[in-house]
Amino acid sequence: MRRVGVILSRWGSWPAWTPLLMHTLRANAKVEFLLVTDVRPAGTLPPNVAVHNVSLDGLLARARATVGSRLVSLGGTDGGKFASGVSANKVNDLKPMYGEIFADLLAEFGWWGHLQEDVVLGDLLTLLPPDVRDGYDVATPAAAPNATGGVRPRGVFMLYRNAESVNRLWRTAATAERVHATPQYLAFDEGGWGALRGHDSLATVLAREAAAGRIRAWHAPGGALAADKLPGVLEPDHWMVACWRRGVLVVNPPPQHARRCVLEGA
Repeated sequence: MRRVGVILSRWGSWPAWTPLLMHTLRANAKVEFLLVTDVRPAGTLPPNVAVHNVSLDGLLARARATVGSRLVSLGGTDGGKFASGVSANKVNDLKPMYGEIFADLLAEFGWWGHLQEDVVLGDLLTLLPPDVRDGYDVATPAAAPNATGGVRPRGVFMLYRNAESVNRLWRTAATAERVHATPQYLAFDEGGWGALRGHDSLATVLAREAAAGRIRAWHAPGGALAADKLPGVLEPDHWMVACWRRGVLVVNPPPQHARRCVLEGA
């Protein structure tokens, strides 16, 4: 099995840029996208996009039944918080567990991933070509650390081999019980910042497993899609220029290249 399935989970209304997101999903025709949501996006969806109707309560029930979550509620309200007071970002802590939480939806895929809705995609299979699918267990869009080694996961987009040994890696984290019992977002899906700074997170788990030779982790050459906020250029309002042409995405290109991209109808 070498099919690639990517979960895009979103609850409530979809953002204004959803048509652009769908355009980039359509361009990745060899990747299948699973929208896990309680609201279907407006308009006609690309043929490689399937909607799976799952409420926040449904997500919580799945998390309790599959990965032992002890969170009390994920009922949605306005204002960026759920009814229980849980941060709306708390769902991100669960993303490394989607391989188990949504095992039924992912059963036919050789690789699975999770994608955030505010990411514009280039050609995903440049990140996951056949040799990577055959020889690696985890793929991250972040550039590899220089002298420090380790693995740099990204909560906005990650890919995993769909194997039980890989899908259960998060369970080896010393903080796993804390993640399931704490209503606040702990940045478990990334690591190196937030409440788990200096403690186990997905980053430390993957680094430990890679160092022991139990998994092989692939980092994107050049750090494609490495950051959703680039230093300096995007401050203070985090604006950026993205040039997308025939599936090739270039972020903050030199002005002459950006001009050419626009003139040629990117």
